[in-house]
Amino acid sequence: MIRYLADEELQALEKKYFDILEDIISSNLGSFISQVYTQMLIKDTLIKTNQVNQIEGAVENIVESLITERMHWKICSMAASSDSCFECGDAIVHIDAKTMLVKAEDNVINVEKNQTSYIEGDVLYVGKNSNSWTPNLKWYENHTFYGYVPNLTYVVRVLYSEESLVENIYLVCLPNGQLGDVFNREKILNAGKSKSKMGEALNIRFNLKEIIKVPNQEWRLKQLYSRIASSRDV
Repeated sequence: MIRYLADEELQALEKKYFDILEDIISSNLGSFISQVYTQMLIKDTLIKTNQVNQIEGAVENIVESLITERMHWKICSMAASSDSCFECGDAIVHIDAKTMLVKAEDNVINVEKNQTSYIEGDVLYVGKNSNSWTPNLKWYENHTFYGYVPNLTYVVRVLYSEESLVENIYLVCLPNGQLGDVFNREKILNAGKSKSKMGEALNIRFNLKEIIKVPNQEWRLKQLYSRIASSRDV
């Protein structure tokens, strides 16, 4: 029988790992940014087109390296998981890297089915019929050693420019699917950017401003770095 945590316990666990990740990234910003910039030293590898994200792979590798080197968390090779996935005893921690040109900055994060447990239902696509959305992550995983532990989802969001590569870094915590009664899915979820297939949505967008409007949930979005003091709002 699955033992669900109380909503308050689950949110406290999400906050616990958010604080850990914030501390790791914030205390290693110099290393994080300088490693992104190493590609500038090998200029022939740069691809000059807006259709290609120049730093996505780099950020994914750097985030995973920071976690494994400093926390020694055990990598979890789940069939469905985010870019980086770790088993931590009381939770499965998924960390996804999202990068986008700063000029395209908006309030949403596009998330694939393997990157969230939040929450199945219908999603309305503009100009189309609604499509069903079913995430691949469960609320909880049945671990042989630890019992039932929740899937927790975090996003390291980097806004970049071709000139500076790193303009802003944010850390985001997306709610576990159990918290559907805490967050209004009609407000925090939007249709994803990919076309639907067989009437089923392939991805979903989380509205960050709506997430942090929920009382006591403002901690779920934090800016960790800005190249200039007067940064844009997310």
